[in-house]
Amino acid sequence: MQLIVDGKPIVLLSGELTNSAGSSMDYMEPVWAQLKRLHLNAVLAPITWEMIEPEEGRFDFSSLDALIAKARIHDMKLVLLWFATWKNAGSSYPPAWVRQDLKRFPHRQNPEGKNTNALSCFAEEAWMADGKALAAVMKHLKQIDSDKNTVVAVQVQNEPGVRNFPRDYSPVAEKYFKSKVPDELISFLRKNKNTLILEFDAIWKKSNYKTNGNWSEIFGEDAAEIFMAWYIASYIDKVAMAGKREYPLPMFANAWLEGPKGVPKPGDYPSGGPTAKMVPVYQAAAPHLDFLAPDIYRPDFDVICGLFKRMGNPLFIPEANINANMAANVFYAVGEDALCFSPFGIDNRLEAKDTTVLRNSYGTLSKLLPIITEYQGTGKMRGVLVPAGETKILEIGDYKLKIEALKNRELPAYGIIIAKENNEFLVTGDGFNLTFLSTSKRLPHAELLWAYELVYRDGQWVKQRRLNGDETGRGSDHNILLQFLANEPIVLTTKLFSYE
Repeated sequence: MQLIVDGKPIVLLSGELTNSAGSSMDYMEPVWAQLKRLHLNAVLAPITWEMIEPEEGRFDFSSLDALIAKARIHDMKLVLLWFATWKNAGSSYPPAWVRQDLKRFPHRQNPEGKNTNALSCFAEEAWMADGKALAAVMKHLKQIDSDKNTVVAVQVQNEPGVRNFPRDYSPVAEKYFKSKVPDELISFLRKNKNTLILEFDAIWKKSNYKTNGNWSEIFGEDAAEIFMAWYIASYIDKVAMAGKREYPLPMFANAWLEGPKGVPKPGDYPSGGPTAKMVPVYQAAAPHLDFLAPDIYRPDFDVICGLFKRMGNPLFIPEANINANMAANVFYAVGEDALCFSPFGIDNRLEAKDTTVLRNSYGTLSKLLPIITEYQGTGKMRGVLVPAGETKILEIGDYKLKIEALKNRELPAYGIIIAKENNEFLVTGDGFNLTFLSTSKRLPHAELLWAYELVYRDGQWVKQRRLNGDETGRGSDHNILLQFLANEPIVLTTKLFSYE
């Protein structure tokens, strides 16, 4: 899958604003130019139900209009984050007339039957009101932006789920939890049984793939999380459907992930949120969502990317940790066909050292985007992310690529490798030595036919030095070594040949 804007594929080299940044254009005024200097081509910005509909039925689009106007001035695309019913599993962004009316808009309850600060996903009035507000937003966007395409996607809610306990314990939730699992979910699971995410398949397998019963009978100890995922996803889908009826931009939901250590319990992270394990449930319950997206604050960045690229789900990263590693992670993500990479809180870290490092990465990638989008989704492009001092082997075309990350580096080795042909490669990145190894038994030796460094000049990549000798570092057994040691991203192109 690619993100198509104005008839062309685009990769969003983005940053997400802090939650309240977009509520004030005075605050944002000096930020835009600084974001542009970081080579961003897009911004992820929250818009909030409480500001859009402060009184029921009265819509105020002034903050949204100002956001779009400024993005256009600075030639940036926008992804809107619809902070409405849920934000980080709570409900602090619905307008006052919603939050204060618990009879009309009931809240989720804890195991003791006490109300929490989160609206219930079983509240029909809530999803109807939320959907009506998003529909008004999308209708307005169609009127003012369908010819400009400034807004390219919409996130519906933010990190939904249940915190501190595994599910809603309100009377209506209890009723549904003891009821039969909906036929729609069972039908989806049966239809996709051979391609189910392994973690979910393992859950279902424990009941011997039972297809008739209540949530506990079919899903056992994981029933509460799957139950909440179904009903939260169904709620989000109704809201997304209302919006898409007015203006069918791509829409998605984002996930607060499980922790990397130990065995986190649902509720330690938002139970029922769109984590990788719950992708089958969300795909079944929310067909109006185009994809599910991970907010990656974990150190195993490459692992998370892989988990979210299953069952046809494209990789889109709306939030990532804003630290030095983001300069490396973005190369890996884009090389693995990501549609978007977006560190969170970019407006708070404009002058930080690690943000300056990101500028170098975004600068190189922005110039490579026409080539990257040409190979996106073809299987001929791979991301590189290797911890300092470690080695990884990739196989592309007729060659194995041995990537040896340098030792004593703050950043991991990072890059993108594109097989333009079986024996011709474009490689970009930093912090590693690259050796090409032939996979042919008949032609076991590989050598460089030529290698050039590329520089960007007058809007195109042109060959500069033709590399040989010390710059290519001939290895043993005729294996060829390219060196990426510049402490900033470099771009090389090379052609190989193999022989007996």
